[in-house]
Amino acid sequence: MKLFPFNLTGPHFLWFFIVFGLCVVMLPLYRRRTFPPQDDSPLPHLTDPIEIATLRAGYEEAARLALIVLNDRCLIKQDGKTFRCLLGGAGSIRVPIELAVLQYFERGLPPGDLLNDGAVGNLGRKLESSLEQRGLRVPAVERAQVFCLSLAALGIVAGLRIWVSGPPFAFLLIECAAFVVLANWVRRQGPSARGVRLLSQLQALFLRLKARANRIRRGAGPEVALLAAVYGFGALPFSVRSMLALLRPKSNSAGSSCGSGCGGGCGGGCGS
Repeated sequence: MKLFPFNLTGPHFLWFFIVFGLCVVMLPLYRRRTFPPQDDSPLPHLTDPIEIATLRAGYEEAARLALIVLNDRCLIKQDGKTFRCLLGGAGSIRVPIELAVLQYFERGLPPGDLLNDGAVGNLGRKLESSLEQRGLRVPAVERAQVFCLSLAALGIVAGLRIWVSGPPFAFLLIECAAFVVLANWVRRQGPSARGVRLLSQLQALFLRLKARANRIRRGAGPEVALLAAVYGFGALPFSVRSMLALLRPKSNSAGSSCGSGCGGGCGGGCGS
């Protein structure tokens, strides 16, 4: 006699597996973001846009923000499918990851490999580690363990169903593939409950900045950095989509070149 849920018919088991999979994959994220943290100390004060972006979406977001900030300061200019740097601009940079991003493009390397650069990655992981030590982000190792346990639970149930009932099981495999994608998305959600609370406070604190976002222009410096760090790049009053798209890995990305200024001055904006 088959035990529940393996005694369910095909369609009913598929519905069961959807509910089961959502519970297995999403409950850890819900628990991570809503359960009271063991550390009840006051939330730290974050004022650095790079740290805020790292808290919100990891060091990759910080590297993207560094590129946008450098472009806003006319130290980097988008030139088609590559970036052009201002000669000697490194001397004015004080933020380590911004300097690493500028130096990356000074070496003529392709935009699509920026997030895999060793210097950028090392600085980014230091940022994440600092936030983890303050209880604002969940360590990547812990998130990876939850990811593996979720996949193991899904794989065991799906495998037992296939072993007990046999084919057809194409739809079950499709559901498994969808849950792998969802579980990987959950793995990438780094903020802890304290981090989510801090982000909510920051978003409430800078509501006035967001309300007047349409009046912010290129070259506004700290306002551009804070707006993008707290609310994401979609909150900016100008589009940076074409710049960020170049950071996606490509098999044959074009290189970047440095040595010229922002060409035509900063009045028309650097980049597109």
